[in-house]
Amino acid sequence: EKGRWVDENTFHISGTGNFNGKFYGKVDKTKSDFQNRKQQAMEAAVLHAQYKTLEDFKGKRIIGASSRPVYGIVLIKQKKEVYKFIRAGKILKSRCNKEYKIRCWVFFEVKGPDLKKKVQKAFSALYY
Repeated sequence: EKGRWVDENTFHISGTGNFNGKFYGKVDKTKSDFQNRKQQAMEAAVLHAQYKTLEDFKGKRIIGASSRPVYGIVLIKQKKEVYKFIRAGKILKSRCNKEYKIRCWVFFEVKGPDLKKKVQKAFSALYY
C-alpha cells in the first residue's frame, strides 16, 4: 500500500508491526508483559511506516520533478532535511490486537513546510 499526499506539506501512510517473541532494547519493568509486547509492536509499525515513506519518496517520481541528475552537497543537505521530517512524523491513529503475537497498525503522518517540493528536489536525481 502506497502513501498519499494530502497537500504540499503533508504525506500520509500506514505501517504494521508485530511482536515476534523477543524483546529488543530496554524493557520497562514497571509495565506488564502485554504492555511491553504492545510497545515493541507499535515501534515496529512506526519503523515500517517510516521505511515505506522513504521508499515512496525514493521510488516514485513526483510529477514535475527534474529529470536531470543533481549531485553534491546540495542534494545531500536536502535529503537530510527530508529524513528529519520522516523521523519527526507522528501517529494519527493506531490499533493493536490482543493476542500474544501482537500485531499493530499505525496511520502515520509526515509533515513539514514545502515537504513535497523538498522531496522533489532531494530525490529527483537519476542516480542516488
